[in-house]
Amino acid sequence: MSPLHIVHVFESLMPGGAERQALLLVRNSDAGRFRHSVINYCPRPGDLTAAFADAGVSVHTLAKSELGPVRFFFALRALLRRLEPDVVHAWLYSPSFWGRAAALSVGLRGIVASARNSRPYETWYESFGDRLLSRGTRVRIANSNGVRDVLLGSVGLEDREVRVIYNGIDTRRLTPSAGRTELRRRLGWGDGQIVLLCVGRLVPEKDFPLLLRAAARLRERAPAARVCIAGWGPLQTDLESLRASLRLEGVVDLLGRREDVSDLLAACDVFVMTSRTEGFSNALLEALAAGVPVLSTRVNGAIEILRDEENALLADVGDEDAVVEGLARLAADSALRSRLAAAGAACVRERFTVDAMVRAHEAVYTETAQASRRSG
Repeated sequence: MSPLHIVHVFESLMPGGAERQALLLVRNSDAGRFRHSVINYCPRPGDLTAAFADAGVSVHTLAKSELGPVRFFFALRALLRRLEPDVVHAWLYSPSFWGRAAALSVGLRGIVASARNSRPYETWYESFGDRLLSRGTRVRIANSNGVRDVLLGSVGLEDREVRVIYNGIDTRRLTPSAGRTELRRRLGWGDGQIVLLCVGRLVPEKDFPLLLRAAARLRERAPAARVCIAGWGPLQTDLESLRASLRLEGVVDLLGRREDVSDLLAACDVFVMTSRTEGFSNALLEALAAGVPVLSTRVNGAIEILRDEENALLADVGDEDAVVEGLARLAADSALRSRLAAAGAACVRERFTVDAMVRAHEAVYTETAQASRRSG
C-alpha cells in the first residue's frame, strides 16, 4: 500500500511556532506510511523552504500577492488537483479559508485544519465563513484546550470534531554552542547582571510595552536586571521609541530576529512572557525544557502547564504590578529560580515530546483519509 499523501498549506514558511512544528512533524513522520508536500503562498527571504526540502518534502510556491485573490484561488485549486492528496492540512488563519475552500471546490474531502490562536473571530462574516467550511472539514486540530474552547464557542463545533494536540519540543534544538560563562561573554552579559529574556514576534498580542514599563520600574528594586527581547515584527519602531522615552538604553536590548535561541536560553537567568493571548507558546515550552525559570501571564496554553509558585510565577494578563513584583522576586532569589526551573523542566520533558505530537497527527491523517474514502 502506498503512503498517504499529506499536503500542508501555509500562508508563509517564516520560522514561527506552527511552521517549526510542521517541520518537526514531517522530519519525524513514518516515511513508509506518509509522504508530505507543502504549499507556500507568500514566499519570503529567510523562510524555511530549504529546511523542508532537506527533509524530503516537495515545496510548491504560489505568489498570492502577485496573482491577486481570484487568480490565486484558481491556481491553488489547480495545484491541489494535480497533487492528488489523501489529506489536505490547512495551517493557521488564512490557509483555513483559502486552503479549505480550494480543496472543497475540487471535491477533496480529506481536510484537516489547525487553529493555534485563542482569539475569537472579530467579525460575524469570519465566524460564518468558518462555520460553512467546517461542514466539509473532517478534523480541527487545536494546540491547547483554550484554543479548542474558542472553536467550540465561536464556530459552533462539537467537542468530537476538535482534537487537542500539544506542541512537541525538540530538545536537540536546545543544545547550546558553548558553556554558560563563554556564552555570556559573547553576548556581553556581565556576571553580576540578571538577564530577563523574552522571545517572540513583535506584535500587539505579546504586550511588550508592558514589559518595557515594568523594566523601567524594576530599576529601583533590581538594578542588576537587564531585559533582552529576541524577535522581529511590525512593532520594532514603536518599541524603540518607547525604550527611548523611558530612558531604557542599556537596560532593555532589542535583539531582533535570532537563530541562537538555544544559546540565549542557556545564558539567561529568567524567561518572561507578558502576552495578552496565546495558543500554546513554543518559546515558553523551550524555555521550560531548557531549565530556565519562568514568569508568565495567565494566558491560554500557559495555564495548562504552569502552576503559580510550583513551576513558574504567574501574573494576570495586563497586571503590570504583578509582573514587576514577580521579576523583582526572581532577580533577588537564586534558590527560587533554581526550584522553579527544575520543576518546569521535568514537567515539559515528560508531557511535550516530539514523538507524541507526531503520532497524534499521524492518527488524525489516517482516520481522515479512511473516512473520506468511505464517504467518496
